[in-house]
Amino acid sequence: MPAGSALHCRLTQAISTKLNFQGDAYTATVTEPVVVNGHEVIPFGSTVQGRIAWMLRPGRIKGAGAMQLAADKITFPDGRSFPLAATLMTTYGAEGAKLNGTEGAIYGPTSRLKDLQEVGIGMGGGGFLGTLFGGFHGAVIGGVLGACAYGWIRRLPVTRGLDAAGFGLLLGMAIGRIGDLINGEHVA
Repeated sequence: MPAGSALHCRLTQAISTKLNFQGDAYTATVTEPVVVNGHEVIPFGSTVQGRIAWMLRPGRIKGAGAMQLAADKITFPDGRSFPLAATLMTTYGAEGAKLNGTEGAIYGPTSRLKDLQEVGIGMGGGGFLGTLFGGFHGAVIGGVLGACAYGWIRRLPVTRGLDAAGFGLLLGMAIGRIGDLINGEHVA
């Protein structure tokens, strides 16, 4: 098969940075036969076996997940198998995923804004209620309790909430300050 030939495949299972690890195996099925000079060299239904060569898990507040797939061998429907060296050129299906560079690295979308919104809503709401009932200390305690409650309801990891705590605390304090003005406390 000449270098640069396209091999169209479909994964037989979903792969994600959330569920998989570096070194995990994957299998893909050839969806279009490869024809060279009128001869079918790779038939439809062949399977490609490979592994996740490297993986980068997404950051809790910043960064996007990434992975690179390595193809190891191809097995024809008749059972014959051959070593395979291939690079991923395009990707479909994963919303927001982008292929970066010539090495076939896939970068997923970032969840930064969603993380900040989720934790900030809980902390801001808790801080506001805490201020109404207990001033500054109530705002801090209410913000922490609001973030914990929101994270527990949404089943968010504790570390995600801790990373966003700085942003949420500022938002809670700002909203809490408005509560102070409404209550006539700390008008200076």
